[in-house]
Amino acid sequence: MDFGLLQKPLLHVFGHDVSFLGIVAFVIWFSIGVFAARALQSDVFRRFLSRFKIETNLIAILTTILSLAALAFFTVNAVNAAGVPLSWNAPLPGVTLSLFQIFLLIALLIAVFWISSRTKRFLFNRFLAKSGLDRSLQYAIAQIVSNVVLIVGIFIVLDNAGIHLGA
Repeated sequence: MDFGLLQKPLLHVFGHDVSFLGIVAFVIWFSIGVFAARALQSDVFRRFLSRFKIETNLIAILTTILSLAALAFFTVNAVNAAGVPLSWNAPLPGVTLSLFQIFLLIALLIAVFWISSRTKRFLFNRFLAKSGLDRSLQYAIAQIVSNVVLIVGIFIVLDNAGIHLGA
C-alpha cells in the first residue's frame, strides 16, 4: 500500500513539514488529552481522592491542576506527533524553567499543601486531643504548626526548582 499521498507535506509550521498523518496524530493525541482532563475532573476520581482523607477544597484544586497538566502533556505530545518537535527540557522563553520543571514544581507544591493539611489534622485530632488544652487552643496550635510546615515546604520546593528567594 502506498502512503505517499498521506505523507506528503500539507503545512509548513515553524520550519517543519506537517503531513496528513501528522494532523491525524495531533487530533488523536489532543482528543486523548481532552478525555483524560475530563476523566480527572469526574466525580469518580473525586471520590477516589476522598478515600485518602484529602479535604474537598484540596481535591478541587488537585483535580483542576491535574487536568490542566494532562491537557498540557497531551498537547505537547500532539504537537510532537504532528512533526513539530518540542523539548520538555528546553527552557521556556523569558523563564529559566522548562516544562518538566514546571510540572515537577506544581506536583511538589500539591504535596506540600497535602502534608500541611495532614499535619494539622494529625495534631488536632490525635496529638493534642488528650492534652487537656481547650479545643480552640488546640486548633490554633495545629493551625500555626501547619502554616509553618507550609511555608518551610514552599521555600524548599522553590529552592529545589531553581527559584532562589535568598537575597
